[in-house]
Amino acid sequence: MRPFSTLFFGVTATLLFSIEAVFAEAVSAPEVPLTQQTLEADSIPIYQEQIYRYTDSYNHKRKAGNSLLVAGAGIIATSAYPFYEAYSCEKEDDCMSNAAAYVIGDCFIVAGVAVMSLGGILKIVGISKDRKKKLYQEKLNLYKKNHPVAKETEAKTSFRAVPFMDPVKRRSGIQLSLNF
Repeated sequence: MRPFSTLFFGVTATLLFSIEAVFAEAVSAPEVPLTQQTLEADSIPIYQEQIYRYTDSYNHKRKAGNSLLVAGAGIIATSAYPFYEAYSCEKEDDCMSNAAAYVIGDCFIVAGVAVMSLGGILKIVGISKDRKKKLYQEKLNLYKKNHPVAKETEAKTSFRAVPFMDPVKRRSGIQLSLNF
């Protein structure tokens, strides 16, 4: 019975740390209020910052949700052992009582379902962050389409090869330039 209690407490501690990290991220990232100064600035950096923030949040929530779903499935799979012990017990003095086995198995099932539910909730929250990211991406594309100044400020690179001739020194060649 000792390995299962160690496994249960180890999984519980791991899940508590991951849940704490998820909620610490949500608390530590306060919303920045929009002021007149930020509204007067160019909107491209504002949209790009929002897209980056929602992409990062989406990836974090998705990974945490996936890990909690897998951990919950593992906890539920672990609950099969106490039920197996209760059914396969032939001598009453060699194994734990059937009631204790059922209680332990039920506790594992409840814990697994709770962890899987939390994982599902985090995945749903991640999907909402992905939708917000796509909304800001559409706003950014619309802004770039309607504001030609925004198009000119984008980084452009060009490569040029210009023929070079110097009749005085009797030289010829090519000048290469890279503009960015």
